Amino acid sequence: MKCTDCYSPIVDTIESCPNCGSEVKKTVTTSQGEVTTAINSTKLILTDMSSRDEIIIESSGIIGREGDFALDYFKECDYVSRLHCEVTLINNGFMIEHLPTAKHPTKIDNIALSVRVPRALRDRSILTIADKSYRVSIKTTSVSEDTLQANELKPEQPPQDIIDSDIEQTNQAGSPISEVKYEIECRKCGTIHDVPSEDSIIKECSDCEDEYDKRDIAKVKARRINAN
Repeated sequence: MKCTDCYSPIVDTIESCPNCGSEVKKTVTTSQGEVTTAINSTKLILTDMSSRDEIIIESSGIIGREGDFALDYFKECDYVSRLHCEVTLINNGFMIEHLPTAKHPTKIDNIALSVRVPRALRDRSILTIADKSYRVSIKTTSVSEDTLQANELKPEQPPQDIIDSDIEQTNQAGSPISEVKYEIECRKCGTIHDVPSEDSIIKECSDCEDEYDKRDIAKVKARRINAN
């Protein structure tokens, strides 16, 4: 097979092209017999060795009490810092860095990480964050590219009760239906961000300068507004 980006000859057992570094796309046959392009989807699963709780990470981000993952779980971890360590998804694997904001160490197999020095996370290794230890599991699966594109293009629909309410208001008043929009307001600086749906989340406020303040917006729910 050949790389779909640089067309260099490659084998289908590798995850990225050695020539250009692009992710290797493979073909799969669907249940209808169709051949389609597939890409790999990688998950990092951290299993708490005490409680057996699982933290599933599918993208790059911050681990901590005010991080990007499992906030309900980490808010109960007193020794985990607000921004403790950062994981980065690279070529179907994960790297981890200890952050300077962390008060307690981050370790892999009982070896402490230096600040801002990335280390690779390996399957079945033990990750220690402050006083918590986790069994690391990395799962990679092939997903149809057509399926991913269909999910990305699928429009978000407002709840049926909102649609019915707008129709009823139009019938009673005889005026056009107001366009439904959603927004999230930063509690720190007051900036209002437009979002596509009421389930939307903003990880960081682009106008806040403080590292902690900018992440506060992740806790704010979107509100519905009617635009005339």
